[in-house]
Amino acid sequence: MMAPDPITDTSFFGREEILGLLRKRTEAFRKGYRQNIGLIGEPFIGKTSVLIHFLRHFPHDDIIPILIKVNEAESFQVFLQKWLGAILYGYQQFLGMPVVNDYQMLVKQMRRLSPRVVKQMRYARRLAEGQQYDESYRELLNLLQVLKQETNRQILLIIEEFDRLVHLPLSDPFAQMGKEVMVQKDTMYVVTSSKPTFAREIFRDKLSFLFSNFEIVDLRIMPQEEAEAWMARQFACLEHDALVRKVVYLITHGHPYYMRTLLTCIGELLASRQLSDISESILIEALTKEFFDQSGVIHQHFMMKIFSVTRNRFGLLYGDVLLAIALAKKKMAQIAHYLGKPHGEIKKILQRLILEGFIVKRGSFLDFTDMTLRFWMSEVYFRKRASLSLDYEDERNQFRSSLKQFIQTVSDEMRRDLPLRIEALFRQFKNEVVDLGRHRIKCPRFQVITTKPSNGRMFPVLAESHSTRWLCQVVKEQMDEDDVRAFVNDVKRLRKPLQKKILISLKGTDLNAKILAQEAKIQIWDIGELNLMMDLYGKQKVVF
Repeated sequence: MMAPDPITDTSFFGREEILGLLRKRTEAFRKGYRQNIGLIGEPFIGKTSVLIHFLRHFPHDDIIPILIKVNEAESFQVFLQKWLGAILYGYQQFLGMPVVNDYQMLVKQMRRLSPRVVKQMRYARRLAEGQQYDESYRELLNLLQVLKQETNRQILLIIEEFDRLVHLPLSDPFAQMGKEVMVQKDTMYVVTSSKPTFAREIFRDKLSFLFSNFEIVDLRIMPQEEAEAWMARQFACLEHDALVRKVVYLITHGHPYYMRTLLTCIGELLASRQLSDISESILIEALTKEFFDQSGVIHQHFMMKIFSVTRNRFGLLYGDVLLAIALAKKKMAQIAHYLGKPHGEIKKILQRLILEGFIVKRGSFLDFTDMTLRFWMSEVYFRKRASLSLDYEDERNQFRSSLKQFIQTVSDEMRRDLPLRIEALFRQFKNEVVDLGRHRIKCPRFQVITTKPSNGRMFPVLAESHSTRWLCQVVKEQMDEDDVRAFVNDVKRLRKPLQKKILISLKGTDLNAKILAQEAKIQIWDIGELNLMMDLYGKQKVVF
């Protein structure tokens, strides 16, 4: 699958938190404290864009940055050539020399400046030519130490998609890397992976040390406010069109690649029709072109993803399992029943799909890691497979009608009181367990759910079953100590004890409020956690 070009320079937007972390860690590295970083996230989420933006504005002229990308299905010889070339290229840039992309020219230039490095490179190449791949790989890693000794400079090594090292003819690439990480105190490692589950296993089992652990950073979709600000920057008219911004966000889920692709299509439609405002018809046409039409970039992207798991007759069931989950069969028993397959067979497929990063297990539920792919599979892939019509335009019109209904639902939900939406969510609970990351929650089947008036604030929701009682309060703005104290007072006025007290903060929580809530044994959900719950139970996400 061809990766899109990274977003750089003036097109780059947001991601200040991760950029700040990278700056902070490299500054600490200069002062003698090294913290290696593992940057993980689903494909095309923006890992490369973040790193390239960081390197283009790299503030330290005493650290040599080196960037290496591991590709899929490449031979060890190709990998070796890229590794050697990346070290030479990185050092060349560090010295401020004219950029040379030819490997032989790089070697010729560097022979005078770094003779020991070039000598070590030749030795690593000879080992590879003799098919001594483990030994050659060890020398490649050791090159960083030689470069440090020869230049007396610290090194920042960035390895993109490091998990793909597993496909090279090496006995244990990660254990060997771990040994070098331990001793190379003057090299800071930043590695990335588009397979978060597999990467976490590697960090846990192979790269976990007393003093050289990797700090795992999960790069996620853009939060709503950041995503909408980016959209408004692309089209000034969107600054005043909340509904369009929210529809785009809810379909793309803040995924930079899908947002950029969709807005590019919108821009082309506006230009071709000499329009300046994004109407509902323009939005629907762009969504149809990108998601439904076979020529759409997003459509082709998803077809390639599905092909990657169904490319042989043994993989067809993998696609059916994904389709079942997209159609809201989110438990293994539901999937097995829907497909008429034994539980054991479905379990093995689910384990593989989790490892490959297609789906994730969240307590009792299974769901897609890429929620836009889920939307496409249920609204396009399933429709086309199940359609009895041979009229393509008729199918296209049905998709457009579905989009119209979706937009109307978004509009209706935006006007609906949030406590009523929380109440509707709680009514879906059937004793499942939901893993929200920070919290693992048992969701009981409630018998009574009511909203209770409170002093000028949004009504809290009180939910009761035979054995448990919850009180849930939503805070619209950033939560502070006063919000927590007011909620504590609400709790004190209740006669019966509560088993769970929840504050939902739509716009963040200050530190003092967090401390006060912890002391009062109040659980805080942020907007992401609330929306994960809404999503798992088939409810539309909350946008504000």
